[in-house]
Amino acid sequence: MDVIYGKITHVGNFIEDGEVVDIVSILPLDEDFNGDGAYSVGQPEFSVLREDFWLNDVVKPEALVQIKSVTVRPTGELDEHSVYIETQVGVS
Repeated sequence: MDVIYGKITHVGNFIEDGEVVDIVSILPLDEDFNGDGAYSVGQPEFSVLREDFWLNDVVKPEALVQIKSVTVRPTGELDEHSVYIETQVGVS
């Protein structure tokens, strides 16, 4: 199980490949990757489509988020057959 901590930076429409999509953008806040130390590596923002839980009113810019997830890898590798499943999401 993976746990991602982050801050919501955008909620709403975004143009991607000429199409308007409704997304939530999240900036990861993992100390190992985004800390101030010499060995930290900045991680890019990622986005999820606004559906299911992500349509809730608590999902707004500047809110902190914790996402617990699993990735099912039918081939044993992280490839096009892998399935990402959010098992628990919390926003504060």
